[in-house]
Amino acid sequence: MTTRLQHREPRFISLKWKLLILLSLLLVLINVSLTAIAYLKQKDQFEIQRTEVREQRAREVDGLVQGTYSRLLSIAGLIPELDVDAEDDLDLAQQISAIVHEHGSLLQIEWGVDTIHYFSKAGAPLFTWGRNIGPTLSHTLVDHVIENEEPASTLACRRECRQYVAVPVLQGRSTAGVLVVGELVADTVVRLQRITGAGIAVLVREQSSNAASKGFLAPWEMRVTALSGAHASLQRLNRAAEQLQFADLSQSKQLQLQLENQTLEIAAFPLTNDATDTPAHLLIIEDISGHIQTMESALHSNITAGVAGILLTELLLLMLLWGPMARLQRVSTTLPLLAKQAYGQARSSLQSTTNNSFSHDEIDRLGETTETLIFQLEALQSEINSRTRHLLQRTSELAQQRDFVQGLMDTAQIIIITQRMDGRINSINHFASQLTAYDLKTHPSLHFDQLLHPKNLDPETIVKLFQLRNASLDHYHHDCDIVTATGEIRTISWFHARLDIAREDDPAVLSAGIDITERQQAEENLAWLADHDPMTELFNRRRFHIEFEAMLQAAKRYDHTSALLYFDLDQFKDINDTSGHQAGDALLRVVAERLRAVTRESDLLARLGGDEFALALRETSKEEAIGVAQKIQEELSRVEMPVRGNRHKISASIGIVLYPLHGITVHDLMANADLAMYQAKDAGRDCWHLFSADENIREQIETKINIKEQIEQALLKESFILHFQPIQQISDGRISHYEVLARIQERDGSLIPPGLFIPIAETTGLIHKIDRLILKKAIKRLEQLQQSQRNITFSVNLSGMVVDDPRLLPYLKKQLAKHQVDPGSLVFEVTETAAVSSITAAKQLMEQIKALGCRFALDDFGVGFSSFFYLKQLPVDYVKIDGSFIQQLASNKEDQIFVKALSEVAKGFGKHTIAEFVEDETTLQLLAELGVDYAQGFHIGKPLPELLPE
Repeated sequence: MTTRLQHREPRFISLKWKLLILLSLLLVLINVSLTAIAYLKQKDQFEIQRTEVREQRAREVDGLVQGTYSRLLSIAGLIPELDVDAEDDLDLAQQISAIVHEHGSLLQIEWGVDTIHYFSKAGAPLFTWGRNIGPTLSHTLVDHVIENEEPASTLACRRECRQYVAVPVLQGRSTAGVLVVGELVADTVVRLQRITGAGIAVLVREQSSNAASKGFLAPWEMRVTALSGAHASLQRLNRAAEQLQFADLSQSKQLQLQLENQTLEIAAFPLTNDATDTPAHLLIIEDISGHIQTMESALHSNITAGVAGILLTELLLLMLLWGPMARLQRVSTTLPLLAKQAYGQARSSLQSTTNNSFSHDEIDRLGETTETLIFQLEALQSEINSRTRHLLQRTSELAQQRDFVQGLMDTAQIIIITQRMDGRINSINHFASQLTAYDLKTHPSLHFDQLLHPKNLDPETIVKLFQLRNASLDHYHHDCDIVTATGEIRTISWFHARLDIAREDDPAVLSAGIDITERQQAEENLAWLADHDPMTELFNRRRFHIEFEAMLQAAKRYDHTSALLYFDLDQFKDINDTSGHQAGDALLRVVAERLRAVTRESDLLARLGGDEFALALRETSKEEAIGVAQKIQEELSRVEMPVRGNRHKISASIGIVLYPLHGITVHDLMANADLAMYQAKDAGRDCWHLFSADENIREQIETKINIKEQIEQALLKESFILHFQPIQQISDGRISHYEVLARIQERDGSLIPPGLFIPIAETTGLIHKIDRLILKKAIKRLEQLQQSQRNITFSVNLSGMVVDDPRLLPYLKKQLAKHQVDPGSLVFEVTETAAVSSITAAKQLMEQIKALGCRFALDDFGVGFSSFFYLKQLPVDYVKIDGSFIQQLASNKEDQIFVKALSEVAKGFGKHTIAEFVEDETTLQLLAELGVDYAQGFHIGKPLPELLPE
């Protein structure tokens, strides 16, 4: 069970009230402190003042006592001087008695003397007037005076307190007696009361047995012997005795007593210090209520002034703060609107915060800053909204891309694997799992190197993969075999790319693999086909030229002689016509087997095309060459092929040339061997003929010169005639593509075919001019067709020596600019042999011409093509399958397989295929089934001076 905490919003208290309360508390504290300090100072001053008053009262008491002493001392000294004739103590006593009796009233009333005693030198009382002073006091006082012969004074209290002064009475130069004069202390009290204006009381210690007597203070066990203002003072003393301890009064010397509305201050002064006498104290009672009231009034005034100052200050602060705090409050109420994105309401609220006085303050700056913040936040909010919409759109696009990539990874026939830094496979797509029979569920720790065949784990591959995983290499491509979980070996072309990683378990390498097992097998087959005749499995023309060239180089180096046998089968066409192409193919295979049987392994045996064969003999003589030719004829003469009831026998016409006697180049030897072979045929077939340089040489030269002159005249008059052979698109039967063929018209109107004048033009160097003239006529004709709204494509043949013509490309640019034709309507055909003989130059020329927008076709594909590698390198758009594979396509299964393979490989590289020599509808339908794109031949249309009608 969860407890949901409810948030309570704190109580809001405005800042101005907080500030006002804080300042009020501060002012109250200051005023209270100042008032307390003033009061305490005033109280201290009052205490000091009362202490000074008490000290003054003590001085006044001492002064009065001392004054009484002096006065009594003067009276005591004056009395004996009144009688000068006394003879002895008695006489003197009598004289004193007479004086006292005579002047007693004056002494008592004027001088306050109520006691006079005269003692003899022995201390005997001789005269007494007034109250008796007691034997103890009299002896002590008299003895002191007689002993010291100086006056003495004392204060004695019994029921009353009197001050006594004793002086020596001299007779002559010696002391005759002691005169003692006394006065009641009450007179002193009266005088002190007059001086101070305070209440004066004299207290004498008395036993509690006399408690009933008047003026007895029971709590203090003292009796009042003298008192000024008797009734009022006695009541005050009774109240004081009830509330105060006399011991505290005598110790502190000064105490305050609160009686009704009065405050009394009582101070006690001891009057006697004689241990034998009764203790007595003088009390001064003063009314200090006025002083107290003055202090309290001052305190009240200070408090009142402080409160008034506080109120006034708070009012002034409130007046000063009210406006700014109101503006600040409006700003504070505006800021929460920003969180709610209510920018318009916030701007309206800020309009009333501006101070219209002569100067701005911090609140105005805060308001301006807040207004700026509003605009910025509004702009930011608008940008955030825009970016949010963009982010949502981008998120949707990324989701679509993710789904597309995921679907692509799951459906594409490509191996997609990601590896970690240690080589372990991080992910593998569905196709890869199906192909390798591995998945990460059953093999979670599968390492990429486990997929590779052990023969491919060479040091270079291991180092490259290590560099990829450790960020030392960005890309790596290699082909290798893999071993699936079922033990099957597949050939994969791997493309590895380095990935950015943020964590250790993130993929470090992306590996994409294409299964090229079938393609590699096809390449191997094509590579074999590029060097061999598929029907007889002998070397083809191209491979024979290469090997024969190498043989001649070795013969030249070691000064050996060699021989070349060039032969074809006699009347082989008749066998095809009577028994069909299948019989002819079978016969060719039998011939190949018999030729292998009679030749050495070191000899070169090849089928050059059709029924033509060539045999190059290493390190041989003329006699040996003639012997081999005869042996071949003997072996072939024994061949019989029964086909459909017919028995076909075979023979061959053989031309023989010797190296270096009849030539030192492959071209010369082949040409001479060809002439020798035709001479053998002219001799009656089934013969051999050894070439001789003297035979028909003049006639051959004359023929070449004649043809050369005709070529020069045709170039000069631009009388080359263009014929157009249609090329049909097999899928829909549409014809919009024509091959441009050149003819030379003789004086009699007959035409010289290209096969006759092209070799001579190549040997004489006129071929380049022919190429440019045919190109010019074709572009001009194409311009006319495009102006008449006919969308036609022309294929123009270029000779094998075109790569050596530096003027062709500038001439082509000039013609294209002059006639304003679509470059895409021009397709240039070069033979496979010409392109391969100088592949670098051919590739460069093709790329330059294709940059203008034109296209290329590779002619005679399949006979002289060196390898699959060249097809990848040459930037051609069309591949024209050689007619030798098409003529017998309907009846030859091997040709069908070969054509299908060529078509699939070409399509794999994004190129279109054109089949030549299509002579019947059956072949056309079969080409459609084999995936060939275009067809060309007499069945589609013969070369004509004009195009077919639309």
